Amino acid sequence: MPDGIKYAERAHELAPDRPEVTDTLGWLLVQNGETNRGLVLLQEAAVKAPHLPEIRYHVAVALAKAGRRDEARKVLDRLLKTGKDFQGVDDVRKLREQLGG
Repeated sequence: MPDGIKYAERAHELAPDRPEVTDTLGWLLVQNGETNRGLVLLQEAAVKAPHLPEIRYHVAVALAKAGRRDEARKVLDRLLKTGKDFQGVDDVRKLREQLGG
C-alpha cells in the first residue's frame, strides 16, 4: 500500500467527519485501482460537502472508472450547469467530452 494511502487512512481515522479528508482518501484509492472502495468514500464526502465541486468531480471520475458512465455524465452535467468557475472546471469539461452522449 502506498504511503499516501496509509497517511490518508490515518487522517480519516482521526477526522472521519471532515469531507476534505474523506475525499483525499477516496481519491487516492481511486487513483490506485481501488475504485469501488474509493467511490463509496467520495460519495460520502460529496454528501457532506455538496458545495465543493472538486469532490463531485472526483465522484464522476470514479463512476466513469467503475463503468457507470451515465451516472458520471449526470454528475458532470450538474457541475457544468452551475456556471461557476472553480479549480478543475477544465478537467470537468474534458471528462464530459470524453464520456460523450
